Amino acid sequence: MKRNGGGAIVNTSSGAGVLAIRGQSSYCASKFGVTCISKVAALEYA
Repeated sequence: MKRNGGGAIVNTSSGAGVLAIRGQSSYCASKFGVTCISKVAALEYA
C-alpha cells in the first residue's frame, strides 16, 4: 500500500471494544484489541 500511495484496511469489531459488558471480559478484550491495533496502525503509518 505504501508503494502504491495509499489504500484501506477495514477491521470490524463491536461496541464491546469501547464499552464494558458485565460477564464478557474475554469478548470485550478481544474487540478492544482489534479497535486499538487499528488506531495504532493509523498513527504509525500515517
